Amino acid sequence: MAEFLILGDLHEGCYPKGVAASFSYLASIFQQVEDYAIKNGIDTCVQLGDIHDSVGVSEDSRFFMIEMFSKSKLKWKVYYGNHDYLDANYNTLIYYKKMQEFGLLSNCEFFTEPTVTKLKGLPVAYLPWPYHSVKSKDPLICFGHFAKAGAKSDHGYVLKGDVEISSKHEWIIGDLHTYQRGPNYTYIGAPLQLKYGETDKRYFGHCKGKIGKFKIVRVPIQLPYRLEVHTCTAEKEIAELITTLSKRDSNVYSKLKLGAEILVDYRYEELKKIERTTIEFVGKIKEVKEGEDSVVLIDSKSVRLELVKKRLKKKGFDTTTIKRGLDIIAELEAGE
Repeated sequence: MAEFLILGDLHEGCYPKGVAASFSYLASIFQQVEDYAIKNGIDTCVQLGDIHDSVGVSEDSRFFMIEMFSKSKLKWKVYYGNHDYLDANYNTLIYYKKMQEFGLLSNCEFFTEPTVTKLKGLPVAYLPWPYHSVKSKDPLICFGHFAKAGAKSDHGYVLKGDVEISSKHEWIIGDLHTYQRGPNYTYIGAPLQLKYGETDKRYFGHCKGKIGKFKIVRVPIQLPYRLEVHTCTAEKEIAELITTLSKRDSNVYSKLKLGAEILVDYRYEELKKIERTTIEFVGKIKEVKEGEDSVVLIDSKSVRLELVKKRLKKKGFDTTTIKRGLDIIAELEAGE
């Protein structure tokens, strides 16, 4: 019986608002995967794409990933996702494949083109982004990186699109960050929360079996940090919210959504001082006090438009360009 592990989108370099940048988060994930593999006698892990959050990564980021892979006792099968790839000559895996020419990362195999091969005796296909189909008369275990039509987004709505998959194969897919299972496909999800609102239920996968009798067991991850969202829609809830925030563990980061009925007064200043906390206004609010200045905000959309306007001005765009850009944004948001 074939056995191996799967690990979802890493997005090295992506840190949620308020969370300090640190390589230690992913180092913790690699260690948990390694420990589980050793304990269960497994020697191979497939990483499902999006090693980095963008193609233009720093040297420190590359050195960190080289260290993680080269120190590992596992054999790694890696292919790129959409965040790893700009074109055939500019993608994150070029660098790592080059390292192999100097004798580094000998425990890794990097796939930059669709490849049909064997993994632990199983017929498999590695399909780097943007590939999502394979020609084979026989059923395969297919590894891909795309958003399948009919799957659910990380916030729960059903994705529409034209990416369909063959029912003949078993699919293990990266790209979506939340675990979900369909008739013949699995998204194991990202090992970390990358955005507020994403569930804190995170896993890597333990795969075992053969074609026709294939099973993926979810292995829970101990998160190095956790993101939570609090919605506060009445002024009387603020005191309770402040108490809740004061009792959090030190690795918990919070996003506060303050709603329409709240008259933002001195408590807003109090909320702003709470560590590991960011604030977002939703719906209509009356007033926000910033020092001696009082800024009236109509609603969250107008707030976003003002922020866009400030950023465009800062980048040197002329008034006509800014006005046209804001008109387009307003038209798009009116159609929401």
